[in-house]
Amino acid sequence: QPPPSKRQKSKKELAADDGMSLWPLSERRDPAVWRALSGLSATHGAWLGRGRDASQGTYDSLRLACAWRIENPRRSARVEGGTRCMSDELDCLKRKGGVAREVWR
Repeated sequence: QPPPSKRQKSKKELAADDGMSLWPLSERRDPAVWRALSGLSATHGAWLGRGRDASQGTYDSLRLACAWRIENPRRSARVEGGTRCMSDELDCLKRKGGVAREVWR
């Protein structure tokens, strides 16, 4: 076994260091998240394949190759509380007629 400085730390060890851990996502295991992230790479094909990167060949689209979910248990309660608060505020605005219908699609 390599010395501790050379071996890769486990997710548990990494989370203990700073409270965060990385979880790889896959198209097979996480299809909804993968589709959402893939949609973020949609771009105008004519804008690609120009500049310094074009020396590696031509292309007209981007494809999601890999992604990770970052977890930080120390902050999860804060995130959940913020999400609840935002949801409550949007519900209040919706009742008052202050939210456009398009937001809820």
